[in-house]
Amino acid sequence: MTTAPHRARARALALLAVLLLALLGAADGIYLSLVHIDLELGAGGVGRICHALARDGCEVTAGRYGALFGLPIALYGAAGALATAAAALFALFQRRHPAHPAPTVVFALALVSALASGAMALISAIEGSFCPFCLLWYLLNALILIAALTALPRPIAPHLPAALRSPTTAPGLLAALIFALALAAGARWYQSAHERAEAALSARIAEEVAAALAKPRLTGLAPGDNPRQRHGPASADSDVITIYEFSDFECPYCAQLWTHAERAFAASPRTIEVIFVNFPLDAACNPAARAGMHEHACLAAIAGECAHRQGQFWPYAARVFAGQPTLDRRALLAHAADLALDQPAFTACLDDPAVLEAIRADLRLARAAGVTGTPTLIIDGYKYTGVARRPLIEALLNAVADRP
Repeated sequence: MTTAPHRARARALALLAVLLLALLGAADGIYLSLVHIDLELGAGGVGRICHALARDGCEVTAGRYGALFGLPIALYGAAGALATAAAALFALFQRRHPAHPAPTVVFALALVSALASGAMALISAIEGSFCPFCLLWYLLNALILIAALTALPRPIAPHLPAALRSPTTAPGLLAALIFALALAAGARWYQSAHERAEAALSARIAEEVAAALAKPRLTGLAPGDNPRQRHGPASADSDVITIYEFSDFECPYCAQLWTHAERAFAASPRTIEVIFVNFPLDAACNPAARAGMHEHACLAAIAGECAHRQGQFWPYAARVFAGQPTLDRRALLAHAADLALDQPAFTACLDDPAVLEAIRADLRLARAAGVTGTPTLIIDGYKYTGVARRPLIEALLNAVADRP
């Protein structure tokens, strides 16, 4: 039989758990707010942690529903977590008074946070993207709700209706004040952090553009007879900017570059010609690659060439990059089926040794350009190796277009 002292101790431990979990939730919300800045600016800083843990990183936090009144949703979550932590601390000090409303306020705040997490999880499902630190936030709020329920005096049922009236109690008003102050302070911090990140990004981009343009300009590159190319919007007052994208379908950094480059190319008002060049880091077709590095890269390159022969290279490449790291034959055939390609012709192409000549032509072009790794962009003859994010690509396009 559970004694009163044991129940009191259990409630105190539950409130302590709420306090600690809420502080973790606040820290997670602050981190996601920094990620929001990173994604908004395309800076490639703290957001890299998200991309290391999930294919889409934390991009959903900067999506259509990632902000409210100009502030990240995560910042509201951090303010709510701090209010919950304050209410839990208040309840801990009042734990010797079983009739005190503080535990009910803690439960009400925990319930609101859990419902908000459920709504955000539903939005993430609609968007088709879950970020790992958002999932952590949902888990923390679920645990906080369980702990808050444990902290309610027994029997629990009589205290549940009081949760609806809790905002009008002294602890409820204190929690509301903490939330308002935390959100106001968070808004000022967010604006300052955004300005600092934007200034640092501008300085870094200027340095990288200057370094790229300081290198000798490559000329005389020939893409072959049937290059995988597409054209950007025509502009009467600008020359064509030719871009070579050297890539490996199994390279995760190439997938990141693809995303940023496609967005930059699509948004550019300049006349551009993009040529995709295979550089699979797979010794099966590339003598310069280390054995066992990317075991499906050559087959994926061949599959891309087969899609190209049916006029569907760009949508096929987008599917292959999105499907990383699964690039075996079955997956490559499934991508072709999704695009309604001619399956018998595609399958025959995968098994045709002659198709390898197109990949070898790409490798010869890579050698001529001095490309040794992926991803690599050559924009109007100026080479940049690494994940060039959208702001940098746009700056490079502007810089080469403005050169005399």
